[in-house]
Amino acid sequence: MPTNRVQQIEEGHLMSTKSRHSRKLGVLALLLLGTFAAAPAAQACTPLERLLGCVDPPPSPPPPDPGGSSDPMVIPGHLAAGKALGYNNTGLPDAEMPKAVALLRSTGASWLRSVVGWKAEQTRNTDPLLWDRSRLDDAYARLDGHMMILILGAPYWAQQPCSNLLDLECSKARSVNGQWNYHSPPGDAYIDDYARVARLMAERYPQAIVETWNEPNLGAFWAPDAISPERMARMQCAAYDAVKEQSPNTLVAAPGISTTIGSDLNNSKVKLRRMDWRDYMRRMYVAMGRVCWDVFSVHPYTTSVGLDRAGGGLSQFYADLRALRSQHGDQSRVFITELGAPTSGTSGQSWVTEAQQRDIILRQAAKHLEQPEVDGVFIHTLHEAPFNGTDYADREAHFGVFDFDDRPKPAACALGSLILGVAPDGC
Repeated sequence: MPTNRVQQIEEGHLMSTKSRHSRKLGVLALLLLGTFAAAPAAQACTPLERLLGCVDPPPSPPPPDPGGSSDPMVIPGHLAAGKALGYNNTGLPDAEMPKAVALLRSTGASWLRSVVGWKAEQTRNTDPLLWDRSRLDDAYARLDGHMMILILGAPYWAQQPCSNLLDLECSKARSVNGQWNYHSPPGDAYIDDYARVARLMAERYPQAIVETWNEPNLGAFWAPDAISPERMARMQCAAYDAVKEQSPNTLVAAPGISTTIGSDLNNSKVKLRRMDWRDYMRRMYVAMGRVCWDVFSVHPYTTSVGLDRAGGGLSQFYADLRALRSQHGDQSRVFITELGAPTSGTSGQSWVTEAQQRDIILRQAAKHLEQPEVDGVFIHTLHEAPFNGTDYADREAHFGVFDFDDRPKPAACALGSLILGVAPDGC
């Protein structure tokens, strides 16, 4: 659920940098430019080096097609075989859960990813950890337990103390009223309290998948704290152990990782900070020392529909994913817990047409479900909803496959027709 999806995986954007030949310089050039001889073989030729005979290498071969087909016709077979199709959030008010589940089912989906806000459950440290989630209870019953429920947002009293009292943003996040503007993680001293929330979720919803956080490699879901794979690793293993002690058969998911490329850890706007997902996961695996999840949760957003070839829109993602997991002995199942595209926005934002949204969702869902390690796909999102509760124009408000007036967009119509043989009402 990123607040800014400009960091999308566009086709070719994730291509590895070109490998570079060693410089081929004559003896005279080496004498004149002796520093070239000591340069690493991976460096590219400079314009001056090319004048002296340096030859640039050919482009690296593109990453391979990950396999399978992006033809939407493969989707029903995978669902019949037990793979999951669902939505990330409903976009509708809590009181409209019956309607949300009906819309979800009308597209052939049967799963829902939803959120527990820890700060809403235990706003003050003097409050007992209560549970007042009739919305989740209702959804869990209506969907026969087919849910992924994630924890997000530590209450102010359970956050890491500010190291600098002059850091006004940190002080704001650590206040009763200011905490609502952030999704700050728990401090190290309160990870046990965080694990209690995970245990309570497993006790109440044993058939659901417990997810430990959302996009912790983005400042939008970690600020104002410095992004830390190591702290997330401690949170992950504590939650995993607590859930398994309470309910051994309940599955635990990794935090949903944004596949952002490149890092910006010092942005003055703390919510815009980010860490490259591959670097983040390498550090998290090392810090855990074991795999503390049953499900790997990841958000490979892309607008590409050219997927069935080497160098296609998901080729680099799967090459990186498989290399990372293999290197660290991770044999868990994979859930694609967010994919999709908005159909409107404001000036300066990017979006797609409704027909393009349909093709993006159906073709990407098909391609992901074709992968042997993938057990489920969640579309972001079911229904349009105002961004931050009030903004109806921002692109974040328009990811839904049903619009504000409940009209099904082409994506919803195509999914229902394909999976159920009947399109949702209004198509």
